[in-house]
Amino acid sequence: MAHRHAADPGFGLKISPAAILRSLLQQYPSGGQFFLEAIQNADDTGRASKSCAMLDLRKHPTKRLREPVANRATLQNESILFYDDAGFSERDWRSLQFMCDSQKRHTVHEAGAFGMGSRSFFHITDVLQVLSHSKLSALDPDELLGTGHFGEQTDFLDEDLSRKAPDEVAPFQGVFGCDLKKDFPGTIIRASLRSPERAKKCSFCPHPFDLSRAERIFKEFEEALTNGEVILFLTCVRRVELWQWNDGAKEPSLIARTVLGVSSGHKIPEQLSSPMEMRRYLETFKNAEEPFAALTKDLLGAKAAPPKILDLVDMETEFASTGQKVKSRRWLRFGRFSTDPETVRLGAAVSSVPVVTLALPISGEAAEGRVFTLLPLPLPTGLPCHLNACFRLHDNRRALWRLTSDLEGDHHVWASWNEKVLSSFIPSVYAEALAWLASHSEVATAYGHCAWPEESKTERDFQTILNPLVASLNERLVLAAADGKLVKPGDAVYFPSPTSPLSACRQELLQLCISAGFKAVDPADHVVEFLHSKKAL
Repeated sequence: MAHRHAADPGFGLKISPAAILRSLLQQYPSGGQFFLEAIQNADDTGRASKSCAMLDLRKHPTKRLREPVANRATLQNESILFYDDAGFSERDWRSLQFMCDSQKRHTVHEAGAFGMGSRSFFHITDVLQVLSHSKLSALDPDELLGTGHFGEQTDFLDEDLSRKAPDEVAPFQGVFGCDLKKDFPGTIIRASLRSPERAKKCSFCPHPFDLSRAERIFKEFEEALTNGEVILFLTCVRRVELWQWNDGAKEPSLIARTVLGVSSGHKIPEQLSSPMEMRRYLETFKNAEEPFAALTKDLLGAKAAPPKILDLVDMETEFASTGQKVKSRRWLRFGRFSTDPETVRLGAAVSSVPVVTLALPISGEAAEGRVFTLLPLPLPTGLPCHLNACFRLHDNRRALWRLTSDLEGDHHVWASWNEKVLSSFIPSVYAEALAWLASHSEVATAYGHCAWPEESKTERDFQTILNPLVASLNERLVLAAADGKLVKPGDAVYFPSPTSPLSACRQELLQLCISAGFKAVDPADHVVEFLHSKKAL
């Protein structure tokens, strides 16, 4: 008779965080996306107004550390630090410990479901350290600290850590005002750079993250700040800064700073509302048992009145090394929720909020349009404005799911959602925005013509926007006639000036057309070409 073993009360799947991380990191890029994830984490708090990154080139002492001293000593080298001025809540601490199922995935007002968050920092380091309020915590997938539960948390005030292990807290001393003598109201995330020696032993990322790589990524992100568009769609973060603390220096130095500000100088009759109003609306559903079901019910209700996004913003970027200040173009942020039943229900099915926001240039210079999911994606559209929506992305955040014949299950539903947003929702909002610009000539240069698309420049994957956009424009007053009145494209008359004499008297000819009852228009050449190509003018 076979020997019977006692039942194991602890029986179940045994999955180490290292195994999970290995799979995640293989799918996720290891470039400057770290900065974007840190900014997104800060914005998700709903409280942070500033997000910073610092390259710390100092090597810290290794004598007065807690056990295991040798392993803790490997964390005392150069590092990348991320800071925001919000501070962790208890919910944030809990969410940090769940690598595969962040609590943000179940909310309608946070973007954590669309990014990789703090997990991406493990491309840089073996042990991720987080300091906020009076807590110093560590996530430790390879159990280097030997706690038995893949991490630790210490109250550095109660434990008097700055006296008992001063070298261990030295990397945080003086960083963004932290002195470890009192409660620190912000959050510092520290990722010490993975050395070649540690990389050989790391079970989830066998690639070193050396100093030259860190410096290159910082430089690339500094260049990305030049156009000031990184924080264009965020709800509360309005300032991003890059810092560097050189070895031997008494304090860090500012490298670059980007600030988003409400545009002054324009007075318009509408009540302006920012993305923060959208967030406040979504936060009203955070305590619902099924947040997306509650949102759907509200959007499809007879008295639905979700806020619209309509405001004008300026960006300014300062480069401390040269003293140069770059004033970026002025933007109209224009967006709204969908109340179309099919769009709203499909969004709920994929846990995506049915809201679209565009950023359109209003200072006369077209933008090099990109796709955003609050933060920019490496997806140029060829459009002269930026598109922000809760798209469903591939795991590497490098592509949208698009419909193909071989897709099934969740992938097919995700792709269907993206197609709905691109072919219906965005064109409608885009047309509304162009109509608004046309009716506010005191705000936009040349009736907002710089925000109109050009078919030849639009990337193939986003051509699907153009035909429904024209259909929506045909229903709106978007072109200015020679007498200043706005007309629909289908009602407008345009005639070319093929010779120099005709060009010289063009304005007189336009006025004659108006006098004869024709709604003569004279938009920018690319607007004429676009409407002609769609047989709409």
